[in-house]
Amino acid sequence: MTIAFVDSQREEHGVQPVLQALAQTLADIAPSTHYAAAPARNRPVRHATGS
Repeated sequence: MTIAFVDSQREEHGVQPVLQALAQTLADIAPSTHYAAAPARNRPVRHATGS
């Protein structure tokens, strides 16, 4: 549920500010936890660079 809340506030406030505010509550989660739980469609696409 916390991850859904962060996602709902992401566009208005950004992920890091929301996680920082939650760090002061019992709903504290690590940024890596949030990003690991994010659906693949919300992750930036990384393109391989050929060398």
